[in-house]
Amino acid sequence: MTGREQIVVKAFIVSVVVGSISAFLLGRVYGIIGISAGAVITNAAWHFYVFVVHRHEVQVPLFVGTAIKHVLQRRI
Repeated sequence: MTGREQIVVKAFIVSVVVGSISAFLLGRVYGIIGISAGAVITNAAWHFYVFVVHRHEVQVPLFVGTAIKHVLQRRI
């Protein structure tokens, strides 16, 4: 497994644990709204882990315009 794949797997594990715990706790208090907030927290935890904690290992464009430009250059 490459370094990028390891980061993605670790981010998945961290975000699922954080999101599940937050969804459970918020769901008990706020019901379905709390569970939905847990899903948002899961997404935020994944992105935080990948793009903040491991920002030096991940070299991807963070802007849509730059990302499109890189994709188009690879196809040419």
